[in-house]
Amino acid sequence: MLGVWLWNEDWKCAVAWQCFIRNIVPAENRFVATCTLGEGWHNYHHAFPFDYKAAEHFDVLNFATTFIRFFEKIGWAYDLREASPEVINSMANRLGDGTPVHFPLPADKLKEDRSSG
Repeated sequence: MLGVWLWNEDWKCAVAWQCFIRNIVPAENRFVATCTLGEGWHNYHHAFPFDYKAAEHFDVLNFATTFIRFFEKIGWAYDLREASPEVINSMANRLGDGTPVHFPLPADKLKEDRSSG
């Protein structure tokens, strides 16, 4: 555990961003998240502590999320909560450092966006 903490602290300072809450220490780091199988999204986790995924990214491996989803399938986890795309965007726009956020949009929302543009 100490090794992971030190790894995250060292790399966080080198290449990290705070897209949800810019005035706290925890930061996002894709490199650390990739090396640790999903444990580098600390700013998101502190901005949305109720979200079981602890990350807004859906395009990278997140072992903890996969594990929790497995437990949900077998009935050991339930009532999983997630931050909605609207809440994610709102928090990022109000308190973030300006780094773009990425999250999966529902199919019907994608259709609306494409038809209006």
